[in-house]
Amino acid sequence: MRENLKTLNFIGKKVVLKSVLKKIKKIEDKHERIDVLKHAISSNLDLKLHRIEMELKDLNKKEVDVFVIFAKANLLKMKIRYFNTTFHKKDFGMILKLFKEIEKELNKI
Repeated sequence: MRENLKTLNFIGKKVVLKSVLKKIKKIEDKHERIDVLKHAISSNLDLKLHRIEMELKDLNKKEVDVFVIFAKANLLKMKIRYFNTTFHKKDFGMILKLFKEIEKELNKI
């Protein structure tokens, strides 16, 4: 459990706001802290994905070719779903890599 909390804190620092992490750290029950941290990480990843999907819809309406980015976004959605069950660092690394690739592609447009 301690290792799990350590991993979640590492991942949380990359995705969750510092103010939220401070509140989560105040939770005394470790099981509850882990559950809240998992929910915060999952929610923030879903929110980032939703923003990308909205941007893709806007670009699609403007008739910009976004097929490659759309395919990567769908892959990202599946990776996030898988990550939400495992919460492994390796899976999180893949998610961050995909986010960076998608943002790089969006900036080219």
